[in-house]
Amino acid sequence: MTFKERYLQKPFALGSSEFTEIIDDKSYYCDKTLLLKDLIDSKSKVILFTRPRRFGKTLNMTMLRTFFEKPIDGKDNSHYFKNLKIWQAGEQYRAEQGNRPVIYITLKDVKFSSYQDVFFEIKKVIASEFHRHIELEQSVKLDQTYKNFYCAIKNRIAPDGDYTSAIKTLSEMLYKHHGEKSLILIDEYDVPIQAGYESGFYDEIIKFMRNFLSGEFKDNPNLYKGVLTGVSRVSKESIFSGLNNLEVNTIFDKTFSTYFGFTQQEIEEMFRFYGIEDKLKEAEDWYDGYIFGKEHIYNPWSIINYLYKGCVPADYWVNITETGLAGDAIRNLNQSDRQNLINLMSGDDTFANVSTNMVYADLDGSIENAYGLLTQAGYLTAMDAVQKNRTYLCKLKIPNRELFSAYSEEVLNRILLKPVSKYADNILSAILLGRAEDLQKNLTDFLMETCSCLTLTEEKDYQNIMIGLLASMKRAYDISLEKETGHGRADIIMQPRLDIREKKVLPGIIIELKHYSTNETGKDNPEKIKAALEKQAYEAIEQIETKGYAAKMRSAGVQSVIKYGASFSGKYVVVKTAF
Repeated sequence: MTFKERYLQKPFALGSSEFTEIIDDKSYYCDKTLLLKDLIDSKSKVILFTRPRRFGKTLNMTMLRTFFEKPIDGKDNSHYFKNLKIWQAGEQYRAEQGNRPVIYITLKDVKFSSYQDVFFEIKKVIASEFHRHIELEQSVKLDQTYKNFYCAIKNRIAPDGDYTSAIKTLSEMLYKHHGEKSLILIDEYDVPIQAGYESGFYDEIIKFMRNFLSGEFKDNPNLYKGVLTGVSRVSKESIFSGLNNLEVNTIFDKTFSTYFGFTQQEIEEMFRFYGIEDKLKEAEDWYDGYIFGKEHIYNPWSIINYLYKGCVPADYWVNITETGLAGDAIRNLNQSDRQNLINLMSGDDTFANVSTNMVYADLDGSIENAYGLLTQAGYLTAMDAVQKNRTYLCKLKIPNRELFSAYSEEVLNRILLKPVSKYADNILSAILLGRAEDLQKNLTDFLMETCSCLTLTEEKDYQNIMIGLLASMKRAYDISLEKETGHGRADIIMQPRLDIREKKVLPGIIIELKHYSTNETGKDNPEKIKAALEKQAYEAIEQIETKGYAAKMRSAGVQSVIKYGASFSGKYVVVKTAF
């Protein structure tokens, strides 16, 4: 049976985060149900899971709801789990299935530009959950005061102040009706908080969320357990003040580390099922590289899209929800910290302190917060982490090939925001048209206005700058650094993507960079520097030719290839080209 036949027989539910829908449709499900066992065994009353977006948090939350919830319509949900791992874990866990009321709130779509719109949407979400527990409306175990409150919230006519205590009151009503404490699930709790920070109503939303969460989880006698998900823990503003029963489970923790994203074992089982074991290395290069606890984790969203597209590797993960925060975290960093972020594009790693708490007030200028945000949002991965008080000392790097694209677009473009808007179009136009003189002039102007000579000390520094400027071309080009081709490694190769190559509209680009130290040419003699750079630029062109850097690109069907030799020293640039 071919991969296509197997996939049609058991596809992934692309874009679905509803557990019952995936099981009902007989879609491929990567069994994460032992999360239920570990949650039941946990001594923690309330757990906050912080993971990047699109790593399976919502799917796990709907799985928890389906397992624990006492069926409102009397329908037995045990059939969803009888072929899954939790059913083999023991009778004490099977006994928990369908045994208690569940309150489920998802805030993942509550992202608007005004507090009024955000609060209106939160009221809708809460009202919808009240409506889901329609059995309370006619319950003989509730007095009229409870029923009036229930109807007012369900119909969205309650005073605004009642919504902060609505979930706690709902848990009281559910306990009186069912005689069991509630499991309370809050998915993507931090989305409205981020919206408030970005749109100027941060203080208002923090005040609401602090009261809202405290009401549900602090000293609530009707709470069985609480589970929250988000990208990070909002810390300094005391949104979780008084919750001494809260466990924060981050990407650095070993517990629960296998339940978000796909593990190596799960990927191997999946690829064996579809008969595509030969694609394992490709999938690893593109989508592996995350470390949660001590586990290697693959990006699930990207893997699902990779299979859906017939095992075509591409950039599927775009974490657009974090773009604004990334800009604020990076924009006011000092030059040294900004350079460290740029250096990661060369495949380097860096040792850094990473904070797992989101301190919005300290986003501007705090490198620990910048690294923490980029790591928890999924742009960077942390290795060999050692805890130091409230931060982790770890080695950071870009996790995989796919993230080189996202990192360059979302991070480097933020670092180079003003320069890109002013120079990028001219620089890219010159590169695509083979205009060496225009490219030389615009690169010179760019360096003069934006860079310090103190940070331009070796070839790698200029390579990083070029990659940042080329980031917007990622949609049309596969851009590689130090890629083996011909008889050597080219500094930068821009190969038109397959669909672009078929149209034969864009040239291939090869850029060979050279750096010349002014100590060798005479620091105060510009003419000698320029002469040396001109010689090196021609040598770079000759290197491209003699080592056959263009051969592999031409064999892939690229008809025309433009070759650039670019030599740098401080803010001096010389560019030569050949076709």
